[in-house]
Amino acid sequence: MNVLLDDIKNNINQIQLTQNELEQHLKNTEAAGKPEPKEKIKKEIQKIESEIESRLEEIKKIQEET
Repeated sequence: MNVLLDDIKNNINQIQLTQNELEQHLKNTEAAGKPEPKEKIKKEIQKIESEIESRLEEIKKIQEET
């Protein structure tokens, strides 16, 4: 059980790192004057949100089991 919780925590950390990288990329792109298409940014955000939601569901299931 602890291994599974650690794995979920690691996945959440990876998601947060991805979010930070995306934010930094957006800042760098804006600073360079190369705006990215809004659709591409929206898709990246939706992907990250989906990952977060699925990880939270996993955590809820684990909490219910314990």
